[in-house]
Amino acid sequence: MRRKMIAVLCGLLMSGSLVAAGTAEAAHDPLGGTSARNQVLHKGCHRYPFTYRVTPPPFTDVWSTEVFLKGPGGARVGSAYFLSPADPASGRAAWRLCRASMVPGKYTMKMKVTLIDGYDLSTTWVKPTRFRISRR
Repeated sequence: MRRKMIAVLCGLLMSGSLVAAGTAEAAHDPLGGTSARNQVLHKGCHRYPFTYRVTPPPFTDVWSTEVFLKGPGGARVGSAYFLSPADPASGRAAWRLCRASMVPGKYTMKMKVTLIDGYDLSTTWVKPTRFRISRR
């Protein structure tokens, strides 16, 4: 019975996602997302804040998420990891970045959400977000 209910919920979630993806207003992923404002690159090492949000489906509240930061040209710059119940489903965090190893340009955050339901794992990538780091 429980597996049938989970299958029905997954089907409803998937059908809702497919309908929403076709509209121009569907800018947010239903499983969550990240955001950061455009920022200025400072001398030395500094914290560059970002926010994250995980919205797990109603059948589970056990999740983990990884946020990957890529710099201009696709270079890997950093990563962050959040896990329930130790971390809140939404919050603020920061990248600690140093000017000596950074270049100004467009940075991309990609977030992978893993949902855990008993022994079942499902992993989904949410829509990437971008922000700019400039010299001034």
